[in-house]
Amino acid sequence: MHHFNYERTAMIRQKFLDPGKFVTFVAPERSDVVADIGAGDGYYSVLLSPYVREVHAFDAQHDSLSLIPDKQNIRKHRLDVCSGLPHIGFTKVIFVNSFHDLLCRDSILRQLSHEIKAQIIVFMEFKKQEMDIGPPVSIRISEGELDKILDNHGYLPVGGTEMEIFYLRKFRLA
Repeated sequence: MHHFNYERTAMIRQKFLDPGKFVTFVAPERSDVVADIGAGDGYYSVLLSPYVREVHAFDAQHDSLSLIPDKQNIRKHRLDVCSGLPHIGFTKVIFVNSFHDLLCRDSILRQLSHEIKAQIIVFMEFKKQEMDIGPPVSIRISEGELDKILDNHGYLPVGGTEMEIFYLRKFRLA
């Protein structure tokens, strides 16, 4: 597993991330209940929280969750998502630079598509190319690989964009 480096991550966000573009791409709605899988320090949970009913930030590391500010509509869950997600009726699920680390990709997608029936899943991942930052290229997932994985679980691509070193993909349950 690629480990989270808070200081380096903050630098990468400042240099390469356009928060407004991310929010626009996710297209949050006031009625949304969002699952942030591998939330880390909760940056994206906090970013989306003003626009949605509730955000559930999931991370297996307690030190990560302790960095998430207490907000009325953010719920923190210390949980290894490979052991299963609670049945909360998520309308959107986001994986921001976390999907490549999951050993249980198929089981979590099966749960999201068949049990929870999450309608929209959004991914932001490092492009699968050599660069000095991010996880090793050997564990990165290309856009084409991601499309195949999601297709196998009944999700169709409905959008995509790029932000410098990242790509974003959005899928809808067929």
